[in-house]
Parts: sequence; structure tokens; C-alpha cells
Amino acid sequence: MQGFSALRVIFLLSCTILIQGCSALSFSWYDKVTSEPELEVEEHENPVQILIDNEKNDGERLYIKGRVKAKTAVQLRQVVVRLVSLKNGEQIGAAYYPLAEKEKERGGDGMLAANDEVSFSISVPAKEITDYQLELLWGEEALNYLVSVEPAVTPVNEEYLRIEEVQLFPPDCGESTCEGKSYLLAKLKNTSNKVIKALILALELKGAEENVLPLNDLALQPGAYRPLRLEIDLSYEQALKLKPELRVLKVDIVQ
Repeated sequence: MQGFSALRVIFLLSCTILIQGCSALSFSWYDKVTSEPELEVEEHENPVQILIDNEKNDGERLYIKGRVKAKTAVQLRQVVVRLVSLKNGEQIGAAYYPLAEKEKERGGDGMLAANDEVSFSISVPAKEITDYQLELLWGEEALNYLVSVEPAVTPVNEEYLRIEEVQLFPPDCGESTCEGKSYLLAKLKNTSNKVIKALILALELKGAEENVLPLNDLALQPGAYRPLRLEIDLSYEQALKLKPELRVLKVDIVQ
């Protein structure tokens, strides 16, 4: 078969990690930080590798943060990160992170130059997990995946929706010791000629896991804006330091 095959790197969750994750709900994202292991396959033609920065199992979900590094120039849309959860060797779940989602923030020609890196964060439910596989799909396999989920991936390229003016504000009380909630403001613009009836967004704050945000009953008309306000449990000081990243996971349109 012409094209490329998947890079599979298997990480085993030890009993210590599972017990720690289930019992310590205050487990900090940075309590488990690796020393930038470079995990490579042996095939000389493979153009990419995975660098794992953090992993967290809080008993509910397994979170992985890392980077994809190019050995030679490669197109972002030809690489997809896949996290597969396993129970005694049997797959029980999977999540995908297409690097095509990085094209907007990076700009340019959509290429990842040799020795350049892009970050990713990905998670799966942690219930019953005994081990997991972190994989890179690239070349033909990545493109086949993108074609199979095209309705969920194309909105990232602003075909349907654009997210503007994302800002994170501390509590309105104006004091570092206040107990009010921080909040995020943004604008959602329908850039298509169809009505958007629902969205799924993902919010990531640097140093914290990604949160999935379903937005239903929008009825967002073509060319229209919709303001977005989200209350977030962050302290005054945290809100001043953290940088929010809001991205589109899926758009549901009226046909």
C-alpha cells in the first residue's frame, strides 16, 4: 500500500499511577513531569516523533500533554495524534488530535519544518484503564482519518465558525483575596451560509486539562455574531497569569 503506516508508542500505566490518580483528586498537572523523553520509532523514513511532557490520571480521565517534533519537513494536516485506552489489552476508548488544528495559529503554508515542534493535549475516560497506546498517524493513515471525520474537522479552518476576541478576566471584586468567579469572554461568528444549531468547543487554560463545552440551541444565522461568557473557578491571581485557548471540535448545521 502506498503511503505511510502508524507510529505506535505504548506506555503502560503502573498500579502506582492508577492508585494515585484515583485517590488524590487534588493531583496537580505538574506533579508528574517527564524530562522530555524523545520517543522515536526505528524506521528511518518516519518524519515525526512524540515528546511527552505531562500525564495525569485523576480517576475520571487520563490526560496527556506533549509535542510532535518533525525530523524532516511535513504537512501539519498529514499528522494525527491518537490516544487509545486499553483494559487488559482490549481497546475501550480512543481520542484523536489532528495537527491540522494548529494551521490557523501558526499561519504560513501549513508545514512543520525540520526540528520544529507543535504542542498537543488529549484525553480519554480513565475508568477501567490498565494501559494505553499513544500513536501518531501520518501520511495516508492521517488523511484517511481526516476524510472519515471531515464534518468535525473542517470547521477548524473557519469554513463554518470563527472565534474572536478571547479574553480571560479575574473576579469583578478587584482584590487578590476575593472569592468571586473569573470569567471568559469571546465572540462566535458564523462564517458560513448555513444556520449553526449547535457547537462543541474545547477550552484549555495553560497548566490545566482541556474542558469540552457543548453549546446547544444556538440558531446562529449566517454572518451573525454571538457573544460567549463562561464562568470559571479560578482565583484572581490565576486568571491574571493563565492564557486561554478556545477551539472548535464540532459544528452541527441546519441542512
